[in-house]
Amino acid sequence: AIELLDVGPAGVVAFEDTEAGVASAKAAGLRCLAVRTTLPPERLRLADELIDGIDLDLVRRLVG
Repeated sequence: AIELLDVGPAGVVAFEDTEAGVASAKAAGLRCLAVRTTLPPERLRLADELIDGIDLDLVRRLVG
């Protein structure tokens, strides 16, 4: 998908809630934000940032 969008990994943020998802995002060179609603924070520790949810303020911070 990144190649089709022609943005490169630096232009993408992945939102994940599993260890496998975080690992995949990081392996692809993506910035990864882990939503800590399904697993304890220590299991998502490889993410760049832990968040409680995705909301308008978060999107504004990421885009702005």
